Amino acid sequence: MTGERGVGEELVAQAIHTRSPRGERAFVPVNCAGLPEPLLESELFGHVRGSFTGAYRDKPGKLELAHEDTVFLDEVGEMTLRMQGLLLRFFETGEIRKVGADRVIGTVNVRVIAATSPNLTDLIAQGQFREDLFYRLNAIHLHVPPLRERRDDVQVLLPYSLRVYSQRHGVPTPDLSPDALRLLTACDWPGTVREPKNVIERLVVRAWALAVAPEDLPAEITGRQRGEREKQPVPAASGGFRLRASAAPEPAAGSPPPPGSEPAPWPRPAAGLPGAAASPRTATPASARCPQG
Repeated sequence: MTGERGVGEELVAQAIHTRSPRGERAFVPVNCAGLPEPLLESELFGHVRGSFTGAYRDKPGKLELAHEDTVFLDEVGEMTLRMQGLLLRFFETGEIRKVGADRVIGTVNVRVIAATSPNLTDLIAQGQFREDLFYRLNAIHLHVPPLRERRDDVQVLLPYSLRVYSQRHGVPTPDLSPDALRLLTACDWPGTVREPKNVIERLVVRAWALAVAPEDLPAEITGRQRGEREKQPVPAASGGFRLRASAAPEPAAGSPPPPGSEPAPWPRPAAGLPGAAASPRTATPASARCPQG
């Protein structure tokens, strides 16, 4: 099973298991990327007492416990080459050999569903994945597309998630308005299946009414940048509005002032005219007066 990270491979694997003749048996998921090689080997095949530090008792592995069950190996492409060889041997024989044991303890019948995000053919070309294991796993290939390529599924997922989270939090189930459903369906959901679940749970917890309107949706859905300070308009001299201009930069030291920035001199009375006596406000020594022109 292939697909982007978080597209819901485990949900698909659970659906396959539930609708199969093994549906009444256990579904055992194993995250191959979350455990280092020694722990992953012990998790799958088990170990005997004293096989490593901390192994104070015999422990059966998940493959042994999952006899006639379904095991889901998530991120199988993250395993080391040595673990790939051990898994290939198990697929061919069904034999279980615990860590530290000197013999095979028996065989089991397990159905394995494996999922990977990286392209295994690329890993084979890079020498990071065994080609024989790839052909062993690739009996039936299922590709799970992301939500942006299956928008019809979003219209089914959203009401279902509303009911689930409403029951979990003990609140009435809100309804999605047509406009809100349209916005949610048109979203690309880069966070894949996890993102709409988180959005729906947020809506359920913070619901103020039984109907979810577009303004109730998060900003990343509606495209609005909430909390951003809008530019305030400033009245212009003509009676209209203009945007507030930024402050002019300070001139460099020693540079002449820009044209039009000099303060206008006080007007002088014209010589020879009656009443041309200088007032106290204009009685300034000639040497300190601003030059004309």
